[in-house]
Amino acid sequence: MTPPPSSTTAPAVTFPADADLESVFDVVVVGGGAGGLAAVRAARWAGARVALVSDGPPGGDCTFTGCVPSKALLAAAAAGVDGEEAFARVRRAVETVAASETPDRLAGGGAVVVLGRGRLAAPDVVTVGERRLHARHVILATGSRPAVPPVPGLDEVEALTNETLFELTAPPPSLLVVGAGAVGCEMAQAFARLGTSVTLVEVAERVLPAEEPDVSAVVAAALAADG
Repeated sequence: MTPPPSSTTAPAVTFPADADLESVFDVVVVGGGAGGLAAVRAARWAGARVALVSDGPPGGDCTFTGCVPSKALLAAAAAGVDGEEAFARVRRAVETVAASETPDRLAGGGAVVVLGRGRLAAPDVVTVGERRLHARHVILATGSRPAVPPVPGLDEVEALTNETLFELTAPPPSLLVVGAGAVGCEMAQAFARLGTSVTLVEVAERVLPAEEPDVSAVVAAALAADG
């Protein structure tokens, strides 16, 4: 097996003599989200033999519960379509992008896709169930999950996160958005434009607290104008 091109010498890795050559790779990427897919494409471009381990459909948060559906919802809301059509457009956008990231498409690009939860068993070994993948390099791109704040009573209601929000088929009559960061502001604006009565709550003194105050002021005015 030829090591991938590199400006530096790869660390020496000795694979077991009985290792199945079909399970020996230059790079194993754990995590099939946006970061993992980018790593797979970069490694393949460099000529490496690559395996992608994903415990869900490739695409991850960005494709299914993040970038793609949120921007599709914003675009639909800006276009003035009704609520049900807006969410139908979201589903179509997700399906279109997901179709370009299927295991078959990735395999067609030269990557080996292993579906299942990966575990780092050694610095150069990733296991997926009973299968052992040997690698010169392992890239961990496991992403993140939404953090639910410890608000009293929150566990007594059907609170939504980005992982469940886009399962809706129509906008609700009212919505309380906790957190006025970028995602919170996006969703507050989109749902307000779709006719939902939206209340946006932020623990800091202004929306987008990580940005410059002038930016926060402009965004706050835009949100207020949307109701």
